[in-house]
Amino acid sequence: QPNGNYFALPYSPEEANVVLLSVPWDVTTSYAPGTADGPQAILNASPQLDLYDPFVKDAWKVGIGTLPIDEDWRDKSAELRELAEDVIERLENGEPEDSPAIVKHLKTINSASESLNDYVYAEAKNWIEKGKIVGVVGGEHSVPFGLIKALSEKHESLGILHIDAHCDLRVAYEGFNYSHASIMYNVLDKIPAVDRLVQVAVRDFSEEEISLAMSHPKIV
Repeated sequence: QPNGNYFALPYSPEEANVVLLSVPWDVTTSYAPGTADGPQAILNASPQLDLYDPFVKDAWKVGIGTLPIDEDWRDKSAELRELAEDVIERLENGEPEDSPAIVKHLKTINSASESLNDYVYAEAKNWIEKGKIVGVVGGEHSVPFGLIKALSEKHESLGILHIDAHCDLRVAYEGFNYSHASIMYNVLDKIPAVDRLVQVAVRDFSEEEISLAMSHPKIV
């Protein structure tokens, strides 16, 4: 029965080996909004999943704990999404990126994105230091940055397996410094402990992205 935990498992974060952090963020999505509702939708659907795993005996007993969804971030996302949509509409209508209205909105959004990264980093670091494996449930693609940063402080080096239709190697896409389309660029640019990025199933990219992917020593 649903109990507010992913998969309706009976583990608190303190009891669990794996802790899932929901990040209801949907600010820089460029095609269609809705990702902020992802964690709750997954949470609602997850009790329908059979817990049997043919490869791991009693896999559910590994223990997966659920941190409560922070509705303040959900509300902040909705507020900022309106600003982001105004930026995107202005850019699509040919307004220059350095126009006063766009610059003002981008400053607000980029500052909030940094705050979100700090929040995810602090939460992840807290639970990692307690010996937990931490997972992030988003939310748009930008949200794992804080977790990756926290992991980079625990491990001398780490690799990322990135399964995605896109490279996410754009630089400040549409002016958003922490765009969903920039997550892997930001990871490589700001987290030196990541020494390998393996990208699988990519089918769409810009000329700049594929040029970087083919020339960067850390990208496969």
